[in-house]
Amino acid sequence: MCSNACGENQSVALDGDPMRFVTIGEDNFGTFFEPVEVEVWGDQVAVCTGVQGLTVYRAADACCVSLEQSIRFEAADVRFPRCQHLRRIGDRVVLTHRGDEIQPEPFLTVLDVQNVSDAKTLSTLVDLTVSFEGITSQDNLLYVALHEEGLAVYRLEDGGELTELSRTAQNISNAWKPLLDPVGAFLYLA
Repeated sequence: MCSNACGENQSVALDGDPMRFVTIGEDNFGTFFEPVEVEVWGDQVAVCTGVQGLTVYRAADACCVSLEQSIRFEAADVRFPRCQHLRRIGDRVVLTHRGDEIQPEPFLTVLDVQNVSDAKTLSTLVDLTVSFEGITSQDNLLYVALHEEGLAVYRLEDGGELTELSRTAQNISNAWKPLLDPVGAFLYLA
């Protein structure tokens, strides 16, 4: 059982078995940060946020999750760094932002997160003609939903650069989130 030293823990029953969970993004971490998407990286939890950029939490002890690093990156707004979606590939993480009134330039940004306390921007792609949305990957290939512009496929190069390989909007007018099946034979697009 978790102690209350690190905040209140909750549980939900799945098929009669309780599963504990900790809410990330409440006042328990001292600041509002508008969580948008989350990924688990071993004993870390990474969250794309609407006002704090990419935040990484230490979660080795699921009962006591703590903020490890708030990562600012070059493409981010100075006051309210934003990212909508993320995908980690090895020591790199790719962030997307669709562009909005606070941060008008849509971007894909690649960060080196081998050491999250010293994360570095490797490359940024800004394209004012698209809205970068959800992202998934297989090996070094990235599949990025482009909302009204369909789907784009990029290759993540060894140095962190992104090379666009293809783009399709055929019969796609509202692409938000791609998802690969576990084998990588099918790409589903919501």
